Amino acid sequence: MNKRISRDFTWEEMTYSRVAVENGLQNIPPIEVEIAMKQLVKRLLQPLRIAYAGPIAITSGYRSPEVNKLVGGVPSSQHVKGEAADCYVPDPEVLLNVLRFLQVAFRPGDPL
Repeated sequence: MNKRISRDFTWEEMTYSRVAVENGLQNIPPIEVEIAMKQLVKRLLQPLRIAYAGPIAITSGYRSPEVNKLVGGVPSSQHVKGEAADCYVPDPEVLLNVLRFLQVAFRPGDPL
C-alpha cells in the first residue's frame, strides 16, 4: 500500500523505519498522529517540495515510541508526535536558500 498524503509524499515513506523492520516492530501512527503528519506535509513539506523543484527524500518520519527509543530519540521527540521529518536532498544549500526565500517556519507549538 502506497497511499499518498500529498502529490509528492506517501504514508509509506513517512512511516518507514529500517529499525522497526529489523526488530519486527510495527510503526503505525495513531489517528491523532496521522492528523499531525498530514499537517506537516500540507503546511511544510509539500510547499517546500514545490518551491525546491527537486526530490526531497524522507529519511525518518514518524517513529513509534518503541522505535524512537531504539534509535536513541528523546521521549518527547516530535517524530513520535508526527511533527518531524528528517530529509535528504542532493543540494542542501539550495534547499536552505529556498527556505530563507520563502521564510517558511513550522515551529513546535504552532497550531495545526
